[in-house]
Amino acid sequence: MKKIVLINILMCSCFLLNAQNSHISKIRSDYSEIQKSIQNQRTDIPKNDISIIQNQNVAGIGEQKIEYKFWFDIIYYDSDDMKHRLDFATRKYHIAASVYSYEEFMFDNAGNLSFYYIRLNSEYEKIDYEIRLYFNNKKLIKVIAKELQPNGNRRKSSDYKKTFESADKVPNYFSDNYKNLPTLAKDIKNLFYIVDETFNK
Repeated sequence: MKKIVLINILMCSCFLLNAQNSHISKIRSDYSEIQKSIQNQRTDIPKNDISIIQNQNVAGIGEQKIEYKFWFDIIYYDSDDMKHRLDFATRKYHIAASVYSYEEFMFDNAGNLSFYYIRLNSEYEKIDYEIRLYFNNKKLIKVIAKELQPNGNRRKSSDYKKTFESADKVPNYFSDNYKNLPTLAKDIKNLFYIVDETFNK
């Protein structure tokens, strides 16, 4: 009896693992398609994107710059109305030459975050890493973290080496950011739809 139960547990585990790997493969495929579309939009018309840039100069700190970019699909259109769906967004953040972060947010057709990426380097905190998070129906299913190697070049992805991988946990140094991620993703979507609605009034 115990043997049968163990076999059933192993079979279920294998099934869940295969389903998870299949979903991660789909996320990566969707990501590649979006990147191709973004590249095409840089040369072709029409362009389905919105950009927002904020610059400010803070005394004692220096120049701060935040740049948002949104890519969307037109999912409904008639002579009186138009509806857009946010597919992908990026956010870049600079504080003088001391802090730089770049984030990517990919959303599924239901508007849920399916993929998140961040690269962060901070002279203040002496950190330099990149993290990828994969989601399925709002549930974290894979985490990959890489850190810049000693004397590495920040502009070369190959100089970032994998230091952490998990199905449902994030590195300790990213735990606070992860707790805030649902709110951040919601704020990103809200910002897009507020601006989008303003443009289309």
